[in-house]
This record gives sequence, structure tokens and C-alpha cells, in this order.
Amino acid sequence: MLAPVIALKIFHDPALLQPIRILTIALPFVVQTQMLIATTKAQRTMKYEVLIRQGLEPLTLLLLTVGLLPFKLGAVGLVSAHVGASFVAVLGAAFVAYRKYGYVGWTKQPLPRAIKRETIRYTSPMALMDFLTLMVARMDILLIGYFLNSSAAGIYGIAVEMISIIKRVRQGFEPIFAPIVSELHYHNKKEQLHRNYVVVTRWLMAGTLLPVLAMTLFSHQILSLFNEQAARASDVLVVLAISHGIFGIFSAAESVLVMTGKTLLNTLLAAGMLLVNTILTIIFIPLWGLVGAAMGMLAAHIFVSVARVSWVYRTYHLNPFGTALVWPLFTGSAVFLVFYFARFMVHIDSLFATATTLLLLLLTYFSLFFVGAAEPEEKHLLDQLKDKFVKRTARLRT
Repeated sequence: MLAPVIALKIFHDPALLQPIRILTIALPFVVQTQMLIATTKAQRTMKYEVLIRQGLEPLTLLLLTVGLLPFKLGAVGLVSAHVGASFVAVLGAAFVAYRKYGYVGWTKQPLPRAIKRETIRYTSPMALMDFLTLMVARMDILLIGYFLNSSAAGIYGIAVEMISIIKRVRQGFEPIFAPIVSELHYHNKKEQLHRNYVVVTRWLMAGTLLPVLAMTLFSHQILSLFNEQAARASDVLVVLAISHGIFGIFSAAESVLVMTGKTLLNTLLAAGMLLVNTILTIIFIPLWGLVGAAMGMLAAHIFVSVARVSWVYRTYHLNPFGTALVWPLFTGSAVFLVFYFARFMVHIDSLFATATTLLLLLLTYFSLFFVGAAEPEEKHLLDQLKDKFVKRTARLRT
């Protein structure tokens, strides 16, 4: 029903009408995949999420896209590949659920009315929150299509897709940290909860700063890998990287709110984020174009991050700040300064040079970070890596 509105009123492009309608077929598959994989996340098992969402689905999408290229279907072929990949993903998720639990689906069992009422009270705001979060993620592109054109929205969309690398860090920690918060809160282990809150924020910062540095320092080179038009959005990529970096570093506060029963509050904050993003993007696009849309997103992410951290502290007297964050900040700052000045001494103008520079950035960043590894979990990880290295070296010698 909304396809004509999106294609004609927002993007002013009738050619998008059919692809949008085809793409809606994938929605039930995506939802069902998320539901089935969520059953494994609750047990702190992430391998099925990785295998299906980051392995099977992208691989299927790539194969179907390449397979449909000879037919020259354009956007219709691309969205058809998305539908096919979503269908394969839901089949994989159903197979995992069947093998792990012995059945696929929901068996109706009578529940006390009080439990039903509490379940609805807790989960209903979460469904709305997911919708609001999705709207925030897409509102800037919709407004660019409305105020500018579909070509500008496409260029901006390339930068948005690059930012998904930063999102993966946050999405990797959320399913693991959430049940830990729930368990510690239930047993009233406040000190342990506070330590986990700070440590997870440290790891979020360490994991998030690396792609933020790469996209901030080498935004033009990264986008030039697509085409020269995409490279025009280099400033957009820088702003979006900073925006999602801030949002990702302090995202553990959302898990604390949700897993301690504050789902309605979190939904209201998501609504505020959408409102801030929409209003400021409408104001900024006529002033600064694509960069204005990114600035609207930056303001929205700062707003919701500050609000969530403040509410967690106000309600539970927990804050994510501590000496544990000093080393990731030092690592990020030192690497930024080194590679910022290195740009003026080395000319990076090819795929090989860009890839080599990014690899060197990765190695430098993690080498420096693990030199100052102070948390027990980090030392344990280093010990495991050393043991594997020693064993593998011994095998090669024999």
C-alpha cells in the first residue's frame, strides 16, 4: 500500500514501484529468521547468528545477484536476490531450531493471567521500539529522497552501508550482555553488574574506535572504491562514523534499561531520538545537503546516548565510566595521530595502497591495545593465543 507513496511522493521515481513491492515479500522471512535465532541468543550462543545472518544469507545474496546479472533485470533482479536470500536464511534458522529444540514453532500452553499481562506489558514497548529504531535508521534516506533526489539518496546510502561495519560491533555484544544483565539484576548483584557494565563499555569502545578511525581518516579512499560520485560523500561518512561511534560505545546502557524492565522508558527515548532526527534533518538538509542529514543523525544519537546513560545512573547509580576506558581512549588517540600525519607522507590512490594502509591500521591498533590489556578476560584471551601459537610452532618444527 505504501509502495506508491515511497516511490512517487518521496523518491519521485516510478521505476522504484515494482522493486519496492517485490522487496516486501522478504519481510515475513526476515521477521521469522530473527525470532528463531533469538531462541539461541537467549542461551548466549552467537555462532548461529554469525553462520546464518553473516554467512549463509550474504553468500546466498551474492550468488543470486551474480546469477541474475545475465538477465539484466536491474533493481528488480537485486531485490529478487534479497527475497531469495531471506528465504534461504529462514530455512537455515528453522533447521537450527528443529535440531536444537526438536520442533519448530510455538506450542500453546495455558498461562496464568498475571504472567500474560506482565509479558504483554514488557514486550509491547519492545516491538514499538524496534519500529522506531528502524525509522531512525531510514528517515535520513527518505528525507534526502524527498528534499533532493533518488541519486543523492543512493550516494548517501553507500555511506550508510559502510557504517554497518560499526554497527556489527554493538550488535555482537548486545545478545551476550543482555542476559548477563538480567541475571545479575535478578540476583541483586549490583557491584558485579557495575563491573560488567564498565568492562563491556571498554570493549565496545575498543571495537568501535577501529572502524571509526578508518572511516574518519580514509573516508575518501574507501568510498572511491565504489566510484567518483560515491567519493563525494566522504564528509558524510566521517560524520556518520562519529555518530554511530558514539551510539555504539554507550549502547550497553540500552541493554541495562531493557533487561531491568524499563522497556517503556527505552521506547520513549527511541521516540525522542526519531523526533530529534526528523526535525533537525528537515532543517539541515536545505542548509548543508547530505552532510546536513548526517548531522541530524549525529544529534539524535548524542541525545539518546546521553539520555540512556543518565537514566541508568539516575535509576541504578551505575555509570559506564572508569579507569578501564583510559587505555582504549589512549590507543585510539595515539593511532589517530600517527596515521593522520602519515597521510601527508604517503600517497594512497589505489586499491592495493588503501587495503595495505587499512591492514596496517588494524595491526597497529590491536597490537597497541593488547599491550595494555589489563582486564582478566583480556589476559586470558592473550594466554590462549600464546598457547595456540606455541603449539602450532612446535608442530611445524616436528
